[in-house]
Amino acid sequence: MGLHKGAKTFARYKVGRQEKSLPGLADEDARRIAHGAFAGFTENDERGVVMGWIPFADPDHPEQAGADYGYDGFVFLGVREDKRSVPPALLKRRCAERMEEFLVKSGREYLSRAEKEELLSLTRKELIQQALPSTTTYDLFWDVDREELLIFGGSTTAIDACAGLFQRTFQRKLVRFCPGSYFPGEAPVSGRDNWGARFLAWLWVQAHEGEHGVGIGDTVKLKTDWSSVTVTGEDLRENSLVRAAMHDGSIVAALRLFPTEGNDGSLSFTLTEGLVYKGLKTGLVAEPEAEGDLAEELIVHYAAIRPALEAVDQWWLMFAGAAFTGADLDAVEKWVHPQAEKVAAE
Repeated sequence: MGLHKGAKTFARYKVGRQEKSLPGLADEDARRIAHGAFAGFTENDERGVVMGWIPFADPDHPEQAGADYGYDGFVFLGVREDKRSVPPALLKRRCAERMEEFLVKSGREYLSRAEKEELLSLTRKELIQQALPSTTTYDLFWDVDREELLIFGGSTTAIDACAGLFQRTFQRKLVRFCPGSYFPGEAPVSGRDNWGARFLAWLWVQAHEGEHGVGIGDTVKLKTDWSSVTVTGEDLRENSLVRAAMHDGSIVAALRLFPTEGNDGSLSFTLTEGLVYKGLKTGLVAEPEAEGDLAEELIVHYAAIRPALEAVDQWWLMFAGAAFTGADLDAVEKWVHPQAEKVAAE
């Protein structure tokens, strides 16, 4: 869901500044948004996906994109994506029918490779133009003063596509707030280590040691190169399965978390190894003073999720300090291995 409805799934970016300061920047941005406004498939369009800007929460009036998108240091943007596809089985069947018709009419026994490829292309083009598109919308919330952008979407592919549209439109570089690609205040980090999984494993240990205000919810996802498993309920409370799996080489791919300080239990979220927030819940959110004021409503909801962002920032800074010295791995090793060996012996 988006920023102001339901549980929230989003990725977070640092927004770079433009190389040149443009006079009347707001007007220029509005023109850029209007230029990239959503336009649907044309009559002879062969594309499978089209994407563009729309007014926030209004997918049916893309012509108004850019007309009213900012308020008091915040920018609210909507993206509409229409997608259509041809089921492989339908394409295969229709191609076979066309091939049979051609061979009967021509009296030939077979088609050349080039003819088959041309037939496949023509058939796909015909079917894709007949397909009904599905529509999905995404919310983007830009905190201009903090130079942060939140992209609300259900999949990594969709989030990446929205990030690309943002960069092309505003000519600003986006850097993902993501372990392995961004340390707050530092240059991007390279290397083969899975920083996201290390961060989550470190958080797991801190929670069980009662450190840094880290609380663990009811779900942890573990994975290896060939499989994954989600641990919940009694197995999660006993920890033995998680420890044994980590001892055998599994990594922590996702963890349900909540800050234990200044939180009445209503704020919780799942954090993935790519630092995507999933299913973030904030509890009840105060209604804006002016009924029907969308801008005020969005700002209120944004303020409600800020504690989650700030908690992860603080945890990440502490983890980064431990990671540079290897202390994060030492803590995980001491927590996992003795317990896992005991479980295995039993």
